[in-house]
Amino acid sequence: MNEYNNIVINIVLQSIEQINKRASEHIDIDSLSNKFQLKKECKNIIKSSKSLSYSIDNYSEEETVNQDNLGTVLESIFNVFRYNKEQKEKIYKIDPSHKLLKMPIEKEELKNNKEDYGYIILELEKNLEYILENEDLNSIMNLIERTMSTVPCKVSGEHIYDISLYDNTKLMVALAGCNYYFSKEENLENNKEKYILVSADISGIQNFIYTIA
Repeated sequence: MNEYNNIVINIVLQSIEQINKRASEHIDIDSLSNKFQLKKECKNIIKSSKSLSYSIDNYSEEETVNQDNLGTVLESIFNVFRYNKEQKEKIYKIDPSHKLLKMPIEKEELKNNKEDYGYIILELEKNLEYILENEDLNSIMNLIERTMSTVPCKVSGEHIYDISLYDNTKLMVALAGCNYYFSKEENLENNKEKYILVSADISGIQNFIYTIA
């Protein structure tokens, strides 16, 4: 069984556990994680990647879920960059009906609830066990993108809730991948950079998108 696959799966299961804490329905994470046991060094990779991902997102690792903060919704990152401060802030709401198409809506008194998170649990249960058995990482990431893109990473202890649980999980997986493969390389200097951030710009893409839109 591929060690890196196990690392990714365990990170995803940790994210699902966060959904469990907020939901009316629950997935038995312990029984699933027992199928994907990790060596000590792999557990340490997950631990360090989790800590780093939260520090990058400027979030604390601890979370307390209660009736006062359960309704916290994911805020649009563009709320911070509004030129017109009179313009209403936008949010993303968990949408079991799929009517919102994952588009931001004006911030009103809309809140998430246990039933919304329970819907996510039911969506995960439909495909999760089969995907995990096949260790299909692309399908795993597609599944959590579909179910966690509008879920706030945290519901307590923060001032701004504009990082989704999917984005945080994806970042943690990327960092863990760097740490894992770095640890497998031989003859590397201890001070060698583990992470390389690559950016690219496709000139003229905006005009192209405009013409096909």
